[in-house]
Amino acid sequence: MNKKKSPGEDGITSDILYCAFRLLPKSTTALYNCCLRTACFPRRRKTAIIIPIIKSGKETSSDVAKYRLISLISTLAEVLEKVLMNRIMHHMHSHNVLSQNLHGFTPQTSTVDAVMDLQHYAQMSMEEGQYVALLSLDLQGVFDATWWPGILFSLKTLKCPRSLYNLCGSYFNGRSAVLILNTRKEEKDDKHRVYPRIGVWTRLLEHPV
Repeated sequence: MNKKKSPGEDGITSDILYCAFRLLPKSTTALYNCCLRTACFPRRRKTAIIIPIIKSGKETSSDVAKYRLISLISTLAEVLEKVLMNRIMHHMHSHNVLSQNLHGFTPQTSTVDAVMDLQHYAQMSMEEGQYVALLSLDLQGVFDATWWPGILFSLKTLKCPRSLYNLCGSYFNGRSAVLILNTRKEEKDDKHRVYPRIGVWTRLLEHPV
């Protein structure tokens, strides 16, 4: 865990959690094993603190999109997230269900590998006298618009272990985000997306106290 990263609502930093683990390794491990065994993501760890930061060069803009929203969640929750993701990715790789063209979230690959593959394909095609066309898509707010039922459907289709599937369901259920701006505090439930859309906070950001 990044020691410089700000903690979530509970104020527990990675240093504090690490010290707790060194003092109580069995208890800390048992806590996370219990979450995995019962497929329960603690509700108290599902609230994110939203910090709005104005994007560089857009200080004078009146568009609410000038804000970049930083989502701070509990360090305890981040550890459980990592455990969950590692186990899901292990299942995906061990059963070879991911596309060979997937470079993101894949060990030993990066965007450089994707560019090299593209370059090789284009070079081979041109040497064979073929035309090469490239279409690049930039999906705006892709993480904001992630649809949770679709993720669960994909996990089920890929035969994800039931315990991990149920833990994902628990992770998605009952999430909320809190925005604190000056003297105002507003909380929103987000039922279908991983991160709250920026539009959720438009009214508060446009009319701060």
